[in-house]
Amino acid sequence: MQFTTFLAVFTAFSASLLPTVTNALAIPVVNVARDVYVPEITSPVAGTAWVLGEQAVVTWKNADAPTLISNGQAVMLRKGGAPLEDKNGGSYFLTTDFNPRTGFVEFTVPSDLAAGDDYAITLFGDSGNISEEFSILTQEPGTD
Repeated sequence: MQFTTFLAVFTAFSASLLPTVTNALAIPVVNVARDVYVPEITSPVAGTAWVLGEQAVVTWKNADAPTLISNGQAVMLRKGGAPLEDKNGGSYFLTTDFNPRTGFVEFTVPSDLAAGDDYAITLFGDSGNISEEFSILTQEPGTD
């Protein structure tokens, strides 16, 4: 009986301390203003042609880039109006982790893509925006 009484008192006492301990350990939430940066893509545009295995560049207007761009940067490939998947079923990223304030990023066009004229890219920073459709070719036009 004494143990049951002790357990009841201990439980009640512990429960009364819980809000105090929880509040003492709480980490304050600080709201940080985030800039949303949606730069206009200037290349690729309709009529642009990239060649498999060759260097390509994505460009965008960067004059209004904010000081803080809070999310990671990436260029994701799209085909037929939808995100293209890589061989593992994930998004097909052409390049990642670049400085969006430069206004451009260069990379090599992967050789494992099919030629087509319905490609587009999504430029991610704080917000995704999509380019016009362009072509990816197996070789430079006019070469055999």
